[in-house]
Parts: sequence; structure tokens; C-alpha cells
Amino acid sequence: MLNSHAIPKDIMIEFFGKLSEDDCVNCMNNLMRSNRQNGALVAEIAVKYAAKIDTKKSIHVLESYGTNEGLLLFLCNVLPHTDDPDIYFKYIEACARIGNFKEVERVIKETQYYDAKRVKDFLMEGKFGDPRPLIYLCDMHGYIEDLTRYLYTTKQLKCIEIFLFKVN
Repeated sequence: MLNSHAIPKDIMIEFFGKLSEDDCVNCMNNLMRSNRQNGALVAEIAVKYAAKIDTKKSIHVLESYGTNEGLLLFLCNVLPHTDDPDIYFKYIEACARIGNFKEVERVIKETQYYDAKRVKDFLMEGKFGDPRPLIYLCDMHGYIEDLTRYLYTTKQLKCIEIFLFKVN
């Protein structure tokens, strides 16, 4: 199995259907440990068997090996079927890490399943170059004072001006 490049993907994915949840998680870990390029394969397996494998265990496996692409592939397929704030946070976090701020902004605007304070703290601590998701989040959830303090201390005065005249 560790020679995943030599085994057809269909056979590999089908094999996981015969395993218990714990065995699936162990095999997913082994696949990632042997080659981080298996992130997409592990994500596909986690999506296909999402009813059998706990979502948080799949997220843990993908995060443990630093595969943001695999994590995003998995979360994109899981997100429409959940209202779990932790899963939404993981999705926002993964998008921000790869610099997809348009998607972070979209999730903030279009859903309410995330923990606003936790996301606000993450966006502020991350000091990302694009403050728009943070601005929309703070405007929607009433964190205006925190936002202005953050923008002022990070010397983003132009963003404060844009917020005042265009957003709110």
C-alpha cells in the first residue's frame, strides 16, 4: 500500500471501504507518512467514506502532515453538509494559509456557522496582508472597536478610511 503510485487509485479507494474506522485512519496516516504527495488521495478517501470516518479524525490526519491542499479538497466537499463551527474554522484557516482571502470573505459573508470571535482572533493574530475578510467579519458581528484598534496598531490607516466611507 505504501507504493501508492503503483496501485490504481480506484483500487486503493475501494480497499478503504472494507476497513473499520480505526484501520482507515491508521492507513491514511501511513499513506501520508510514506509520501506527502498522497494528500489528494487521502482527501478523496476521507470524502468517499465520510459517513464511516469521523470528519475531525480525517482533518487531524491531513493537518498533521501539513497538506493544506488535501485539507481544502476534503473540507470543500464536507462543508456544504455540516454546520459544525470547528469545521468551518478549519476551512477558513486553510484558505487563509494559502492566501485565498476571497474564499474566506465569501464564507464569512454567506454563512453563520463559524465562531465569529475565534475567526476574528485568528485573522488578527495572523496579520494577513488582505484585511477585507476581517473588516467584513467585524462589521457583521459588531467588533468595530477591535477592528479599528487592530487597523490603527498595524498602521493600516487607509483601511480605516475605506471602512468608514465604503463599508460602514
